[in-house]
Amino acid sequence: MKWTISSILIFILLSTNFIAAREASEKLTLDQCLRLASKNNPSLRQSAIALDQARLSKKQSYSNLYPSAGISAGTSTSDNSQPGSVWQSQWSIQGSVEQNIYRPGLYSGIQQAKVNERISEISNEDLQTQIRLSVENDYYQILTSYALIAVYNENIQTALENLEKIRMMYKVGARTESDVLKAEVQKGDFEALLIFEQERLQNFKRSLNTIMGRSPEINFEVEIIPDEIENIPDIEAAKTILLEKNLEYQLLKQNYKSREIALKISREAYLPSLSGYYSHSESSNWADNPTLTSNQVGIRASIELFSGFYKNQDVQKEKLNVEKARIELEAKERELTAQLTNLYASLQTYNNLIAIDDKNVE
Repeated sequence: MKWTISSILIFILLSTNFIAAREASEKLTLDQCLRLASKNNPSLRQSAIALDQARLSKKQSYSNLYPSAGISAGTSTSDNSQPGSVWQSQWSIQGSVEQNIYRPGLYSGIQQAKVNERISEISNEDLQTQIRLSVENDYYQILTSYALIAVYNENIQTALENLEKIRMMYKVGARTESDVLKAEVQKGDFEALLIFEQERLQNFKRSLNTIMGRSPEINFEVEIIPDEIENIPDIEAAKTILLEKNLEYQLLKQNYKSREIALKISREAYLPSLSGYYSHSESSNWADNPTLTSNQVGIRASIELFSGFYKNQDVQKEKLNVEKARIELEAKERELTAQLTNLYASLQTYNNLIAIDDKNVE
């Protein structure tokens, strides 16, 4: 009996250790982290749904260009109070087709739907970029923690050896007790830095797990990657690339275009609606009477003559929206240009500091 219980306990212990080793042995590359985030991140999944909805709305806007068709049928029985009258039954069937030729906002609405689709695409791309930057930031922070933890461990070992040396010298009277205490404090400082950095490492791992759509407590390691130096264009070329590629700026640009189309639609409200139609109907009594057939073809035009100044106020409102969007776009361009200039200045400063630090290390 004791042997059976011991065997079960050993099996459970080995299984637990195997699972823990398996979880701890997971090692992710940067590309794997990016793929996991792209696939599982909740915000990206919601953004993809919003993009699909915008695409469906664009398809719906085209449906107004197609004709509408309908059919109806009915039967009735009637009688009156005149002497000798009898119940009379009759049936009828009618079909019609109507085609919108023009109405306010018909074609501009399609342009608006296309712009809204583009806005959703840019928003999705912008979110993907933000997620990618977050993954890369956490990944490199983890690598930084690896390096700092290794440095602190080495410093602790060196401080420990130095402390033992000073203690021996203190025993023979070559050092004072104050020297021993200073060495202990130095070792304690390195140990505190190590504990703080280990906590930061776990925080970055939890953050990266969350971005990748996983449980924050999953344990993993990351692959060490070599430093890469990218070619940086000059500042004038960078300004051109900035306005072409910056998704936030492009989003505001599309919003400005959307407001212009909305202004165009508000002005079209003064125009008439025009449509063509065709209808065919047949009716007869249930008795052996001839069937009456009729066909109608026509063009229908309508215009609203007065709406209580609503149309004029709507135009004025959309003009203000266009001006607001234009101001936002110009402000964003100035802001991005200033940020780019600051980044290039910081880059030059760091390059100078690196050169100085290289000399200091040497």
